[in-house]
Amino acid sequence: RKAYTWQWSRQGATPGYRMPTTVYASRWNRYDRYYLSYPPTYYEEHCEFTFITDAQGRVSAWRAQGDGCASYRPEAVLRSAP
Repeated sequence: RKAYTWQWSRQGATPGYRMPTTVYASRWNRYDRYYLSYPPTYYEEHCEFTFITDAQGRVSAWRAQGDGCASYRPEAVLRSAP
C-alpha cells in the first residue's frame, strides 16, 4: 500500500459585489451623475488531497481537506485510473 498526497492553493480577486465604499458625485450639463466604487473581493483557497492504493496500484481510499476541496469531486478521476 502507498499513499500519495498533493496540495494546491489559489488566490485572487473577484469584482466587488458588496456595499460600495465610495460615492462620487458630479454635475455636468445640468445633470447629476453618481459613481459607485465597489471594492474587489479577495479570496484564498487551499486543498490537500490524499489517496491510498493497494498492492495492485488501485485506489482503495481517499481523503480531501481544505476550503478549496469542497466543489471538486475526485471519485470519477480516481476510478478511471488504470
